[in-house]
Amino acid sequence: MEKIWSSRQIRFKASNNEEEYEALLIGMKIAHGVGARHLVAYSDSQLVVKQVEGTYEAKEEKMIQYPQQITKLRTSSESFQLTQIPREENIKADCISKLVSSLEDCRTRHIPYNTSPAKGSSSSPSNLLC
Repeated sequence: MEKIWSSRQIRFKASNNEEEYEALLIGMKIAHGVGARHLVAYSDSQLVVKQVEGTYEAKEEKMIQYPQQITKLRTSSESFQLTQIPREENIKADCISKLVSSLEDCRTRHIPYNTSPAKGSSSSPSNLLC
């Protein structure tokens, strides 16, 4: 399974929950854009995960639209899984988010990073597009 890491600066005032939804939507759109058919996403937001599952109901109009958008995007995938993870396990995503938030005028920035190659494969530095 290939992981896609991305971070975008939201250019409007948003609550934490809106930011979580925006991140999920952006991730799903990027995954679809590169041809992914089986999506696995992780969120440390219990509210977002439960609303997407349908366990919790969104009450505000703008918050009702987010689960609906996720549902539309997930129907274009063969499979979609959203898993809640503890906040402590979301450190890498939080670090990337904080880095991008601290950059002024972050239109497009490439952040090189290295990963350990799998046995028997060669690996070169990858880029994160922010």
